[in-house]
Amino acid sequence: METAYDVLVVGGGTAGLRAAVEAARCGARAAVLARGGPCLGVVGFNAPVEETGDSPARFFDETMVQGGFLCRPELAAALAYEARDQVRFLEGEGLSLRHGSGRYAPRLTSGNRIPRTLYTTDRTGPEIIGCLRRILGEAGVPVIQGADVRRVLVSPSDGRACGALARDAETGELSVYRAGAVILATGGLGPLYSVSTNSPELTGDGYLLALEAGAELIDMEFVQFEPFAMIRTGGREAFTVSFLLHDGPEIYDARGTRFLPTDTRSWARMSSPACCSGG
Repeated sequence: METAYDVLVVGGGTAGLRAAVEAARCGARAAVLARGGPCLGVVGFNAPVEETGDSPARFFDETMVQGGFLCRPELAAALAYEARDQVRFLEGEGLSLRHGSGRYAPRLTSGNRIPRTLYTTDRTGPEIIGCLRRILGEAGVPVIQGADVRRVLVSPSDGRACGALARDAETGELSVYRAGAVILATGGLGPLYSVSTNSPELTGDGYLLALEAGAELIDMEFVQFEPFAMIRTGGREAFTVSFLLHDGPEIYDARGTRFLPTDTRSWARMSSPACCSGG
């Protein structure tokens, strides 16, 4: 089977769905290829709001400093200065990020020096995913589940990506999806490590697809983890507690000794990427 689109998005998580929404709004005929279900563990996202005296410039500065100045400035600037636009977009689609008297209530989470994480409820991830899927449904953009992309197709004439070859996870049937552009949004490879807060479905496929298509991979040593996580007794699955930073959590070891600082500023310092490596 062969189908043609203007834009083909590989990955059905928040980034992939948002990219497909934007493509559709620009008038492109788009489609999403999703191998498995999206990661629903998102508890919030960072955006500078006036309630804490924050600003895009401060967000940018902290991102660069806490990233050891290894971040690409243009990407850090896009993150810092466009975050509020994404807030307005979600709110315009009916997703409420305000609380109490109609104001934002940002919380302190890992990697931030001040409260900057906005959220809906404790189901922020599923609500964002549901919102984006609704928009795509209304725009007639297909989200093709169980599509295991095996190769990004490259034009022999100019080396540009021109589609993807995917295998149906249930039937094993191979399909070719032609496209004018391909966006890879498959997540990382955190489960490479024995203990990780990443979804087990993030197996690094996108890196291999990009490499085989001729892309240059850089900074492969940087893998994102939640710096604060806990493992239940008898289990190996890690779950994040960073959203509790705002509440000044008390964490004790097996001997009943409290071994982490109590003030939120100390937590913020410890959450710097310079202090918490991915390995």
